[in-house]
Amino acid sequence: MRKAQWGLAALIVTLAVSAEAQMPAPKKLPDLKTSVANSSRLKVATVEKMFTALGPAIREQLSAGKEVVLPGVGSFRVVRVNAYRDLVAGMPATIPARNYVEFVSASEMSSAANAPGATPAKTVEGFEFRVNPNAAPGLKTEGNKVPRGRTR
Repeated sequence: MRKAQWGLAALIVTLAVSAEAQMPAPKKLPDLKTSVANSSRLKVATVEKMFTALGPAIREQLSAGKEVVLPGVGSFRVVRVNAYRDLVAGMPATIPARNYVEFVSASEMSSAANAPGATPAKTVEGFEFRVNPNAAPGLKTEGNKVPRGRTR
């Protein structure tokens, strides 16, 4: 009988401790089209047509050299990166100049991304430079020779 009571007590303590550690289930949010349709009082089909037309309209504005600003979301703009030299497969190569589309998010987006409970879709490891102690010293570094013990 006592073994059963101890087992029951251990089970109750385990459940009480683990109940605090469990995260509540996230609220089920509607998809983006439904959410926009609900907040703007438009039909879902109308919002879907608008989203379909948004991509080509932004591309047209960017190809004309304009910056596209979406209020509360951020801005898209074309940025030119000049030609530069880099290593490709261990060999020096010249990378030609190229245009890129840059997205600069609005401050509200950063606040939403860092809000409590926001879970990232992907986690990227940070880069950490590690010095190789076995590598040859650079030409501009001081010598590693031991100074002479004898002074004049």
